[in-house]
Amino acid sequence: MGSERDRLMRHHESVLSKLQDTSKALSVQTMEALAGIQFQDVTRQQLEQVSDALSAIESHAKKVSAVLSGDDTAAFAESAVFDLDKLAEGYVMASQRETHNRHRGSGSPGEFPGQGGSRAVEMF
Repeated sequence: MGSERDRLMRHHESVLSKLQDTSKALSVQTMEALAGIQFQDVTRQQLEQVSDALSAIESHAKKVSAVLSGDDTAAFAESAVFDLDKLAEGYVMASQRETHNRHRGSGSPGEFPGQGGSRAVEMF
């Protein structure tokens, strides 16, 4: 009877050990999948921002072209300035804001126009 109990204990220990190993492996795979999803989301956001920026540049170029060709003299004041801060409203990462500020030559790395000094949660 004692040997049967010992055999059952060893079996339970073996099952528990395998269960722990499987649980650890599933946790690693889940975390890798979540990291992949997050990376894809960040990439998607950045591609959308590039697309939006290109659209804004195209629109601005059309206005400038109309002014230069004399077709739309009323748009002269509007076409004279391209508002970079307008593009920056879509930034979601601190690194984007810091790069923008560095190239604009203004603002501290943590502050951003229209952000009010608050920082959004950044996961990646």
